[in-house]
Amino acid sequence: MISIDGTIYQFPMPYAEFASKGWECNSAPTSFSAGEWESLYVENNGVQMTVVVVNYSVSVGTLNQCYVIGMSIDRDYNEVRSDAEIKMAGDVTLGVSNLDQVKSKLGAPDSVYTDEEDEEGYTSVDYYGNDWDDGVDLVLRGGVLESISMLNSSVPPALQITADQLEELPPEINSQYVAPTGASVDRFDHIFTVDGVYYQLPVPFSEFAANGWILGDSTAEYIVGEGATSTYMEKDGNKIEIGLENYTRNAIRPEFGMVKYIYVESDTCSAEVIFPGGIMLGSTGAEMDALFGDLGDDVYYVDREGDYANYYNVFYYPDSSYTEGVFVGATGTKDEDILKSLSYEYMGQFK
Repeated sequence: MISIDGTIYQFPMPYAEFASKGWECNSAPTSFSAGEWESLYVENNGVQMTVVVVNYSVSVGTLNQCYVIGMSIDRDYNEVRSDAEIKMAGDVTLGVSNLDQVKSKLGAPDSVYTDEEDEEGYTSVDYYGNDWDDGVDLVLRGGVLESISMLNSSVPPALQITADQLEELPPEINSQYVAPTGASVDRFDHIFTVDGVYYQLPVPFSEFAANGWILGDSTAEYIVGEGATSTYMEKDGNKIEIGLENYTRNAIRPEFGMVKYIYVESDTCSAEVIFPGGIMLGSTGAEMDALFGDLGDDVYYVDREGDYANYYNVFYYPDSSYTEGVFVGATGTKDEDILKSLSYEYMGQFK
């Protein structure tokens, strides 16, 4: 809870209700994907601050359909009217309260950090979590409260997305997938062979489901718009870790996601999985070197000094935009240098 010029704000609150108090935003997106978070700069009667908004719905929405779940105001960085009254619980007041008053009114904080070398006397005080997830974060300068940040990311029960709200048919984009007709012929063609079947990342999970693979029981109920989730798929006692991407702006069921990365390890998967370029579990570090060694140290990194394993990592981007790329990772036993795990991730938009 926070009070600004006598008006009390409790998060989360509908953005339309928040805006009705006089707050204006000149830089908001025209629409928000399902589950999207966004930080917006707002102003009202000489007080500026940043608010965090989220679209709780299962489909694309407007700003007025979003909820405000937090705010941040800092007298060093925001314009704040000199006579503005900004208070927290217990009358803890921006620009007035000191550390003893904060502790007396709000209780013992989770943590306090003071930068002894800072000339302004910087002290940060953290309550109930952290500013990335939840809680209240305060900053004092010169012994006076100068910054307030609060966030409540817990979704109210009435606004929680449930599976029965989601479409029961896959998104149209999934139909654009064309399965490869043969095995990989290039180290970056994204073509896998899994149990004798060819797939090309990103691939709709339904392609794996059609061949008997099922999602693990820890899979999330849904994937937010333009979001992703990690899980695993299994078949006949084999487990393969996968990343599922939602290339649409609406929330979708996980079974409608696109598989964008695959990770296999010998302890959990005995199925034949052939990676692009022909690498597979049981291949050697020498084969990794032969496949990727020409890329140079900036792209292909090898660590053979580890106590337990050798590491091989490839970060490949076909151009300098960094909007599309490939990550390949492998670990091998130190003595025999046999690959015990392999991962391959497609980084980019579905085409």
